[in-house]
Amino acid sequence: MKRSKLYYPKTAITENLYTNGGEYMFETGTMYVGYYHKYDTGEVFTRPVWDPNKSIKLLPYTDISGLPAGSYQTPGQLKAFLLSDLNQKKYKNPISNTTSPSDDDYIRGYYYRYFTVKRNEPEKMTEITRTEFLNAGNVSGINTFLYKVGKIKWHLIGDEYDTKNQNGVVIKKGVIDNNAREVFALLQTYPYIYTLFGDYRQYTQYSRLYTRL
Repeated sequence: MKRSKLYYPKTAITENLYTNGGEYMFETGTMYVGYYHKYDTGEVFTRPVWDPNKSIKLLPYTDISGLPAGSYQTPGQLKAFLLSDLNQKKYKNPISNTTSPSDDDYIRGYYYRYFTVKRNEPEKMTEITRTEFLNAGNVSGINTFLYKVGKIKWHLIGDEYDTKNQNGVVIKKGVIDNNAREVFALLQTYPYIYTLFGDYRQYTQYSRLYTRL
């Protein structure tokens, strides 16, 4: 099974993970034990790194031995069941949580913010914690069949706006413009991302909430 995107940056992939079971399974319902890797889209595949010829997509684990009789007969029906109301008790809905940067983040000059979007309702976006982001797709975590997860780099310290030369070429990037570019770069994938991150000053040294200087 193919990945949802043709290219993923290294920062979007967590490789060389291992499960002893109880976390993931194949679409046939067989529990998976072994190496796997995952993406910031919520996708999980077998093998420690992506192999286009051998990696197989994994689903969050459900003990199908306890499923109601007739709930599925084929892999497609099993996947539909995993998305059904009968199975939702295994997962959490995203909890809105705006995480402010730490002192170390201000020293570094940026930090990452995390979010979800409901797959069939792209306008429903929620900012979440890093812990929720990392736990997405696991049992008791966010259901990645219903929600996509993502992250955005948020700039904190620096000049307020871009500095340009006499020809209009940017020679030094500014915090506010940098955050606008980060949002714009994700618009095609998340067309409503501006509803979460439209305030490009938020938490920067130019925000009224900034108190560390």
